[in-house]
Amino acid sequence: MVLSDVATEMTAIAAARAATAGLGNVRTLILDLDDLGQPDQAYDVVLCREGLMFALDPAHVVPRSGGSCGPGAGSRWPSGGRGPATPG
Repeated sequence: MVLSDVATEMTAIAAARAATAGLGNVRTLILDLDDLGQPDQAYDVVLCREGLMFALDPAHVVPRSGGSCGPGAGSRWPSGGRGPATPG
């Protein structure tokens, strides 16, 4: 499991909490939502919680985060949810 944020302080908090909880399978990365810099199919699931509102171009971010998922996975919105608002 990877927990990421653009802020070093936030990933440090996440790493400390994971360690306290005994979660040895957690690692943290400093990642910019607008340019993840992760290879396609690097993850099985991508979850973005309260991050899209900070993206410069949410319509660009959503497909890219889905591309980071392996075959058969991708970006999915919760039941009844909608993707980011797109112009027009």
